[in-house]
Amino acid sequence: MADLFLRSTDGLDTDNGSTWALAKEQSDNVDGVTSVDAAGDTIYVSDNHAESQAANIIIELAGTNDNPVDMLCVDDTGDPASPSSLAETATITSTTGEIDIKGAGYIYGHTFSAYSNLDIGIDAQGSNKNQTYKNCVLKLNRTGSSTPGIRFNDAGGSTSGKKTLKDCKIYKATNSQGLTVYSGLVHFMGLTLASGSLAPLDFIKAIGTNARSSGEVLAENCDFTSYAASFDILTTLNSGIMVVRNSKLPASWTGSLLAGSVNGCASRISMYNCDDGDTNYRLWIEAYAGSIKHETTLVRTGGASDGTTGLSWKLESNANANEHVSTLETDEIVRWNETVGTAITATVEILHDSVTDLQDDEIWMEVQYLGTSGFPLGLSIDDKRADILTAAANQTTSTEAWTTTGMTNPNKQKLSVTFTPQEKGYIHAKVHVGKVSYTVYVCPKIDIT
Repeated sequence: MADLFLRSTDGLDTDNGSTWALAKEQSDNVDGVTSVDAAGDTIYVSDNHAESQAANIIIELAGTNDNPVDMLCVDDTGDPASPSSLAETATITSTTGEIDIKGAGYIYGHTFSAYSNLDIGIDAQGSNKNQTYKNCVLKLNRTGSSTPGIRFNDAGGSTSGKKTLKDCKIYKATNSQGLTVYSGLVHFMGLTLASGSLAPLDFIKAIGTNARSSGEVLAENCDFTSYAASFDILTTLNSGIMVVRNSKLPASWTGSLLAGSVNGCASRISMYNCDDGDTNYRLWIEAYAGSIKHETTLVRTGGASDGTTGLSWKLESNANANEHVSTLETDEIVRWNETVGTAITATVEILHDSVTDLQDDEIWMEVQYLGTSGFPLGLSIDDKRADILTAAANQTTSTEAWTTTGMTNPNKQKLSVTFTPQEKGYIHAKVHVGKVSYTVYVCPKIDIT
């Protein structure tokens, strides 16, 4: 492993980059077509580095996932052999083209400013490299009608890896510029807008590009305060999974979790505990078969609660819902169980507005429990009809009390299964709706009797 040095103020690309005195001038002459780095190297970039090129810039780190390259902005006034103070002021700018950052590495304290696209980890086919960015700014500096973007991983789906952005900032010269996750996993931690950026109309433009290209996004602890009040979390979900949690929304947010429809049948976007105020129970899920949102009016007496506010889940299925291959499925409802060797009954209460009962081919509960003595081998049980040839039957009527404000024909039913646990442990329950275009309220609390 070696140390390499990069400083635009006095560096020369004809030098070998081995010291500050022999520093390289441009980043793509340390990493790229004429790279001199190797896996495990550290590239020290001067805090005075202000690189600007009227061309595409390709930074191709030679690191591997098990031996990455570190690319660190540092105070260049310290020990030239071993800088000891990190900085966040290095800039790398393409004034006419794009910036491509490839390979496996840890990158600290840089502003990457691209005129067109800023490509993060779009490597050669079959290359799955991990990258982590800390205290960096990803900047799109082109104004006008063009909409370049920040793009993660490969559009063909054969390049993925994990891209992690910790306490990074996004800058957009127009509010229509966006982020696209083609494939792999992208993890945003503590993302904010950079000073001077226009307020974006969306957070992510698209996840996945087609059936072959599926992406996954986890965004947490993000501050969307400076985004447009009408911004959408995601514009298009072609194929993939997205979770947004513990993040702050702009004041009086009127946008959508997903502006369009869920195109991939296995795709799902979920938002947990995100708000513009002090609400800490917000839930919104969009899936192929429908949507799920938190509800605070139509709630069960003595049911699920955050300790103060009663809660239920509002499930709204769509035309894609069916019994066998495409149900609207809740998140897990979890409860610890201490009973061993004795039969217990797990029940979840539901409410809907109809004189007609829901049947066991339209809604049911599936429970997983520890049913094998001496091993943590789980078993599953449900209250769905026995098989496709069995006639459907009404789910059980319930006498539980609910607030039913606004309902014409409140119908209370319950979903129940009886089983004998053989080990202490968690019981996991999910409710499935297979009825087309129907609304039902679920109390996300398991009762055990």
